[in-house]
Amino acid sequence: MTYVTPSNGPRAQDLATAIPLRDMTKRVRLESDRMRRLVPLFSLALFGCAAHGAALDGAELHGPAELPTIPVEPRLTRDCITAPAPSALPTPTPIAAVPSAAPLDPAPAPTPTEEDPSPGGDEAPYETGGIDDGEPDAPRAYDADATAPPSTDPRLALPEAELRRRVTADAASLGSLSLGTPAAGGLLNPVAMQSAPHWVVVDGSANFGTQETVEFLTRAMSKVYELHPAAPPLQVGHLSSRRGGPLSPHRSHQSGRDVDLGYFYVGTNNAWYKRATAENFDAARSWELVRALVTETDVEYIFVNLSVQKLLKAWALSAGEDPAWLDSLFQYGTHNANALIRHVHGHDTHLHVRFFNPIAEELGRRALPYLPDRRLVLRREEEGLVPYRIHKGETLAVLAKKFNTTVLAIQKANRLRGLKVVAGRTYLVPQKVIVQRTRPMHAAPRIAIPPRRLPPPHHAANG
Repeated sequence: MTYVTPSNGPRAQDLATAIPLRDMTKRVRLESDRMRRLVPLFSLALFGCAAHGAALDGAELHGPAELPTIPVEPRLTRDCITAPAPSALPTPTPIAAVPSAAPLDPAPAPTPTEEDPSPGGDEAPYETGGIDDGEPDAPRAYDADATAPPSTDPRLALPEAELRRRVTADAASLGSLSLGTPAAGGLLNPVAMQSAPHWVVVDGSANFGTQETVEFLTRAMSKVYELHPAAPPLQVGHLSSRRGGPLSPHRSHQSGRDVDLGYFYVGTNNAWYKRATAENFDAARSWELVRALVTETDVEYIFVNLSVQKLLKAWALSAGEDPAWLDSLFQYGTHNANALIRHVHGHDTHLHVRFFNPIAEELGRRALPYLPDRRLVLRREEEGLVPYRIHKGETLAVLAKKFNTTVLAIQKANRLRGLKVVAGRTYLVPQKVIVQRTRPMHAAPRIAIPPRRLPPPHHAANG
């Protein structure tokens, strides 16, 4: 090939400039080939970085206690390309529960159920697998016309002006006030339930009730030990917190009228929160406890699993109790809509008692309108965090609708970035509650308390 030089002709200058352009085209083609070979490497690096971010995002599937620190976004840098594998990430720091209106129980344990027994035994500190769905403010099961004799307590006869003056100047003189309802209420001037030789209080931070509740409870348990002095100490679970209101993990226990009691078990010790079975259940002493609660106190409800109701009722029949009276008490075997002893899932480890409080309820109803003036109880909505165990098929949207909150609020409470939740794991659900009146002020001046359901006279001395 002949190359053109400046001395070869008149167009030498133009042709000379064409030579570097031709070389430049060749260089561009070479660089393009190199870039095409580098594209797969860049793609692999980008894919690895994105996978690393996805692995971190997936950590939220294991619940709020296992969330690591997640970068804002994956970036294609040497640090990202050489990031450690998910298995090499540092152990995540557990996230502390957000403080609520009531103290949360430490170290929640799964609720033992028949379908999902708790590993390593059947004892746990308390129910934490979800809200007690069977313990809301259910309609009271009695005839409103059949009321017990009115109380002669002088506080119930206080004029409105004197009641308001006492709320302002000397609230302690009114005694215990049960405010609102068991699932949306408060407690004023509480009385602490204390351990004694025959019973043990499980949690000293949630052992507060009204004076009537503590007296009812003491009377019923003392009756049992009069008949069985050698029985092991009974376990007393939660009543309410000092000021009432939301108490984890319950939906009720807010107004000083609820209490959880352990069962009696065969042997010399009564374990707390142990599943009662036909092999370990002491039906004789447990029935005496239930009988004393029904006959010696003003009981509204007693929540007991059907499996335990069966054992209790069978023993009571064998002990000579009146069958018709037992049918009026137990839901088991009758489907009695007016039963005092009702089935609520999860109460095969303990029984739940809700008392009528003739004095504390009525005084609380009358005093409630004046309490906000003294800031003794907040009438506004307060947000509390309630642990809830996810069931199969439930989503954040389902939870938000069920508990009248928002998906964003649940995500914030649990520090979730996505919408995925895992069935069987426990999440904190924000729940707004408000102290409500038990009935309008223009209604009857006193709350109707039904008479106690006593056995027929010829069975009254049984036990």
